[in-house]
Amino acid sequence: MEMARLLILGATGSLGRQVLQQSLAAGHEVTVFVRTPSRLPPEAVERGAVHTGDLSTLVPVDLIGGHDALINCAGHVADGDAFVGLVDRLVTAVDSLPAAEQPVC
Repeated sequence: MEMARLLILGATGSLGRQVLQQSLAAGHEVTVFVRTPSRLPPEAVERGAVHTGDLSTLVPVDLIGGHDALINCAGHVADGDAFVGLVDRLVTAVDSLPAAEQPVC
């Protein structure tokens, strides 16, 4: 398997931790965007790039470009309109990038 550059959003939640762990184990180059970096496992901090922020107020457009894939583990479907808003902001951010810089989502 070829190494990919992955951006994982919400890597400290239950799903995000699993995705992060599997991504690191597979040898991928991992970048995470989380609210609380202290909740990350030590190997994520040592082996990946960690960026801090809150997706409810900031979508890191400059961070999204340059990755092969964007994996969203942030938010909860049960949050209804808040989750729909989050997904809309993410799609809008990806769409704002030139086609060559858009990761697979």
